[in-house]
This record gives sequence, C-alpha cells and structure tokens, in this order.
Amino acid sequence: MVDDELTSRTALAAVVEQLGHTPVVATDGREGWEQHVRAPFPVVLTDWLMPQMTGLELTQRVRSAAIDGSAKPTEGYTFVLAVTALSARERALEAFESGVDELVAKPIDVARIRASVTVAARIAAAHAATKEDSIRASVCDLQAAVGANDPRLLESLDALVALYRSQDAHAKARAFLRREVDIIRRAFGSGHPRLPALLAQLAALTKAGASEA
Repeated sequence: MVDDELTSRTALAAVVEQLGHTPVVATDGREGWEQHVRAPFPVVLTDWLMPQMTGLELTQRVRSAAIDGSAKPTEGYTFVLAVTALSARERALEAFESGVDELVAKPIDVARIRASVTVAARIAAAHAATKEDSIRASVCDLQAAVGANDPRLLESLDALVALYRSQDAHAKARAFLRREVDIIRRAFGSGHPRLPALLAQLAALTKAGASEA
C-alpha cells in the first residue's frame, strides 16, 4: 500500500485490515518499489501522484520486473489498484497502458475500495493457484517420463518449493523439498554437491513450522 498522504494511508490501511489482510505501507513510490523487490506482493494499492516515484512509474517497474527479471518475480500475478485525485476518465488510458488493473478516483469511497481489494485478492489467489497446479503437473509428468537425474525435474521441484515458501506454506514446501532430496540421493548418492544447501533449507523450514505450531 503506497501513499504519501498520512490520512489516505490510515484510511486505506483500515479497509485492508477489515478485509483480513495485513497492509505493508510505503510512503512514496520508491519505497514501495524497494519493498516489492525484497518481497513481491500479489496486490499493490498505490496513489498516483507521489514524490520520488509516481504510482504509474511504480506500476511500470512491477510489470517490467516480471519480464526482465530485475526483481524477484511475484508467485502468480501482481494486481495493481491505483487511487487518484485526477480525472479518472481523462487519465484512464494512460493508467491502463502503464499496467494498472483498476483505477479508483479520490475522495476515497470505502465501499468501492473494499470491493476492489476483495476482487484483487481473489484474482491474485487464482493466478497463484493456477501456477501451483501447472508446476505440480510438470513435476508429475517429468517424474513419470524422464529419469530422476533430469535437471528439468529438479528445476520444477525448486520452483514448487519457492512458490510454497513465498506463501509461508511450510508444510507443503517441506514435503516437496524432501522429495527433491530423496530423488538426488537415489540418482547421485549422498555426496551430491546440492544436498548440503537443500538440507539446510529443509532444516530452516522445519524450524519455521515448529515455531508456528
């Protein structure tokens, strides 16, 4: 959630929290971009006119990162909702061409924001689920069709573990990480150079799951 105005940030954060989400707040576009680089968000709610970097510039960076790899990609899709005091009708095309998914005019209409955030979260979740299904299918297909030492299988397992870790789904991540460790041990033996790093990941996930319990 990116907005340089304290009043707007407070109002928007309250709406997001009421919907059961945890808002991560940035006070300008540059700070919002830096947060997105560190941990990509499935939904970005941003003001248009801000210092350092506008909402449209932030949106363009988010879209470019998904293509050129300049930032860790979001697991699924980032839905961008822009809020603006500018005339939505006159500036809508500019916003949509920059990658904005929905444009909402100020002053803030709480009911409209609630509806928009609900839809955005639903769309982001659907994209994440589709990606998960696709990767899981690839793992199953590859395991049935190729040898255990085929790098495509291990890459698919890596992708699935990364997806679950980004969602804090530790139990699922551990399950597929164990499968990857088992495949490598059976195919290459316990001396494979990848094993120490994978076992360290597994230990970290096990610890994270224990602390949650």
